[in-house]
Amino acid sequence: MFNDATSEFDVLVASNAIGMGLNLNISRIIFSTLKKFDDFEFWDLTVPEIKQSAGRAGRYRSNFSVGEVTCIDAEDLPLLHSSLNSPSPTLKENHVEGENELN
Repeated sequence: MFNDATSEFDVLVASNAIGMGLNLNISRIIFSTLKKFDDFEFWDLTVPEIKQSAGRAGRYRSNFSVGEVTCIDAEDLPLLHSSLNSPSPTLKENHVEGENELN
């Protein structure tokens, strides 16, 4: 319903699962925190996790081609800025014998 222009919903509250491939018309991401909790301890989100979630704002062919990203807590801004300015890690291709091969 968030993507439906005729709906009355214009705010979406989500966990970092928002970064898992949802194609939503989002103009702005506001992180409430850059920490994650696993029932035992808190830790900072990784650079790829931050970039993945932040990348939901302003998407090619969405209603918002340019997005905005910020944090509620100003203390999180240095981590946000350094993460967004960091190069993305190079992914290695893992080839499993027999996978994706033509017979």
